[in-house]
Amino acid sequence: INELTTVVEYYKLYQSASTTPPPPPATTDPPTNAIDNNTSFWSEQEEWTTNHETTLQSKINQNQSKCDIVSSSPNGRYIVNQYEKDACLNWENFYRRNKTNFFKDRHYLAKAFPREFHPLYWDEVMEKGEDGTSGNDENDTQHETNLKHDDDDYVYVEIGCGVGNAVLPLLERSTLLAKTQQIQNNNPPPSKKISVWGFDFSSVAIDLLHQDERFIQAQKDGRAKAAVWDITCTSPHDILLSQEGNQTLYQKANVAMLLFCLSAINPTKMKKAALHASQTLKPGGILCFRDYGRYDEAQMKLSSQRNKKLDSPNFYVKSDGTRCYYFTIEDVEGLFDEAGLEVLELKYIRRIYKNFGEGGAERRRVWVQGRFRKPC
Repeated sequence: INELTTVVEYYKLYQSASTTPPPPPATTDPPTNAIDNNTSFWSEQEEWTTNHETTLQSKINQNQSKCDIVSSSPNGRYIVNQYEKDACLNWENFYRRNKTNFFKDRHYLAKAFPREFHPLYWDEVMEKGEDGTSGNDENDTQHETNLKHDDDDYVYVEIGCGVGNAVLPLLERSTLLAKTQQIQNNNPPPSKKISVWGFDFSSVAIDLLHQDERFIQAQKDGRAKAAVWDITCTSPHDILLSQEGNQTLYQKANVAMLLFCLSAINPTKMKKAALHASQTLKPGGILCFRDYGRYDEAQMKLSSQRNKKLDSPNFYVKSDGTRCYYFTIEDVEGLFDEAGLEVLELKYIRRIYKNFGEGGAERRRVWVQGRFRKPC
C-alpha cells in the first residue's frame, strides 16, 4: 500500500507538471540598452553588496521547509530520485512540446566572447566585449599564437546545444565566410574551414537540429556535425566523429561552449561533466561558459514555491520536470580548476529590468560568465 501511495503521489506531481502550460520563452539574450516600446528598459546593476545576498538568502531560508521536497513529503526521497531517473525523458518531452520555439537564437556570442568568435566575425569591429572591456591578457595572446600554428580546421563545439540556438547562427556565419572571396580592408576571410559541432543529451533536440536547412547544407559541406552525448557518463574518447574511422571528439575543439547546460545537471555529476567538457579542447583551446547565477530571479521564484527544491542546495525542479542549479563564481572556478583548466575570465553579469507600466516593477537576472584555457 505504501509503495502504491508513493507511485500515485509522484504520478500526480508529474501529471500536474505536464499539464501546466510552459512558461514564456526564457530570454538569455540581453535586450537592447534602450527604451522598449516606451515601457521598459534594462540596466546594469552598479553595486551588489553582501547586504543584497544576505537579504535574498534569508528569503530562501524562510521558505525552505515548504520548498524542500525531501523534508516536506514522506515520499520526498523517492520523488527526487525519480526526477533524476527521468532527467532524459523530461528533456525529450520538453523538446517534443516546444520544438524549436522556446529559446531565442544566441546572437550575442561575438560580443560576450569577442576573441573566441573573431574567426567567424572577422569583418565586424569587436574590439570590446559585452561589458565594454576587451578581455585581453597575456594568456589570450598565447592562445592566438597557438592557434595560428594549428594546421587543422578551426572547430567550435557546443555541449548542450539543444535545437541549435547557438550552433545555427554560427553556421550561418560559417556559410557566409565559405562563400566570401573578396578582400575587405586588407583582411581576407580565414583560409581554414570553420566547423561547428553540436552535442546534446536529448535525441529529440538533435533530430530537430538535423532537420534545419542551414544545418543540412553545412553538413553536406563538411562544416557541421551533431550527435547525442551525455557528458555526465561518456568520455570524449568514446564519441566517434564518423561511422568510418576511429577519430573521436577528444582534443578536437579550438573553442568549446557550455551555455546554460551545466545547470541542468545534478550537482553530484558536475565534476565529471566539467572534466569531459575540458577533454574536448585542443591544447591552448578555450572553453566559453555562461549559466544561471546565484539569486537570479528564477531561483527566487522557485525557492518561494512548494515542493521545488531537490536534494542539493540551490538545485530546483521546474514545472516541466527539468531542473536547474544556480551557480556562484566559486562553484564554477572549482569545477574547471579540478578539470585542469586555467581561468582567463570569470564574473557575474547582473541586470535589472524595470517596467514603468507595472508600477515600477523590477526583475533581477544573474548569470555567471567565464573563459577557461587548456594549458599547452
